[in-house]
Parts: sequence; structure tokens; C-alpha cells
Amino acid sequence: MQRFTENELSHLQAHIDLTERIVGRVGLTLKVSTDMAGFIHYLRNEPASDTHGTPTTHDPQLSYLHPGNSFWVYLEDARGEIVAVHGQRLCETRDFINDCLRQTYFQDLTPKIHQDPLDLYPEANDIQLQGRLAFGGGLYIRREWRGKDLLIFNRCSRTLALRHFDADYVVGALRNSPNRWRMALGGVGYAECSLFVKGSFPGKPESRDTIIAWSSRWQLLQAIEQEVEAQCGDTPTRALPRGRPHRTVAEAAEHSPA
Repeated sequence: MQRFTENELSHLQAHIDLTERIVGRVGLTLKVSTDMAGFIHYLRNEPASDTHGTPTTHDPQLSYLHPGNSFWVYLEDARGEIVAVHGQRLCETRDFINDCLRQTYFQDLTPKIHQDPLDLYPEANDIQLQGRLAFGGGLYIRREWRGKDLLIFNRCSRTLALRHFDADYVVGALRNSPNRWRMALGGVGYAECSLFVKGSFPGKPESRDTIIAWSSRWQLLQAIEQEVEAQCGDTPTRALPRGRPHRTVAEAAEHSPA
């Protein structure tokens, strides 16, 4: 793996500083914790209709998590209330899709005696993700804070994960819908997106159908540099994806569950 250059590390820190400035304008503070039990506890105490459940991949009661391989980022208001969260987990893998098929990252504290096979979309068979992956999960923003350009904190979560885990890729799984495709390649700022699993997804059983989104180390560094350099201290701009989605939003709609 190539080392970070001084310029790359400077842009990573500048993106974190930019995020702190932007959320600070609306009275929020960017914080980070390695207490993953606290992360899951927070999500479980928020309305289930808003959080869509909790990711088993980021639950220390189900997956092998410790301060060296996981953390969560959150935004706190002036009263000390947490209003937005996002978790990150390091996965070291030779083939992430194969690990998903074996379901070793969904509940990996104890090998399963019985498991139902995943029904992958054909496109997922062509995805090659290996090395050190920062796998994000549990993105949640309270309703009263949505629409306030806070998705930069989600992008900053991956910036922190890229640097902290020295990651080769940043990866996320989202429900399959035209809106989530737009979010993955827009406000959330991944570079690539593909259909992933038909039906239930073990990492988040509440999801009926999922897509997978990712950026390589180089793609994320490029997007971070663009976002930092595009900022003039006003409103946040979206990180510009460098790749090409495997399906367009319109095509994705054809495969989205009714």
C-alpha cells in the first residue's frame, strides 16, 4: 500500500476542519467514540420508522468489535443531545463479496450452524473489493435536522475512517430505491454503486432489497480534495464522485421493490 502523502493528509484534515466549521454554524459539535454499544443503544432508542433498525455489523453483541476496528461519529447540539450518527467498521478481506456470501461480517462473534443463502444480483458478482475496507452503517439524522446540509458529516465519517484505518476502500450498503441511489452518488458522495442483494440483507434484516456503494482510496481522496478546494466558507458542496455507477438511477427504479 502506498503511504499517504503530506498533501493528502493535509486535505484529510482540512475536510474534517471544514465539517466542524459547517456543523458549528448551526450550533452542532462533531464528536467521535469507540463505544459501539452506545451507538447501538442510541439507535434503538430512536423511532424505528426513522432508523430502519440497527446494523448487526456494528453491534458488539453480534460482531467482533473493539476500539481498533470500529468507531462512530456523531453530532451533538448545545444541550448535549445527539442529533446525528454514523458508524464505521474495519473489514480486512481478500474478497468482500465472498465474505458477504459466507456472512462472516454480519454476525461474526460465533460461526453460524444454519444460515439462509443470500440472493445476489448478477451485477454483484463482478464487484472486486479487497484489502482494508471501512464499512459504514447506521447513518441516522433526526427529522428536525434533515435538509440542513448535514450530510457532510457522513462524508467526514469516511474521511476519518480512511485515515484511521488506512483503508483501501470505503463501502456502504443501502436500501434499493431511486432516492437511495441518488443519495449514495450525491449527498453521501460514493463514487460507485451497484445492485447488491435481493430480499432480506443479514446485516440489516429490515431492508427488503439493497445496493452497495463504494469509493476506492484514490477516488475518496480526489473527492475530498475537490470538496475542500470548492469551499469558500459558504454552504457545503457535495463531494464529486469520480466513478460511473453500474446502473443509473432510472435503471435502478426498474429493479426497486414496489
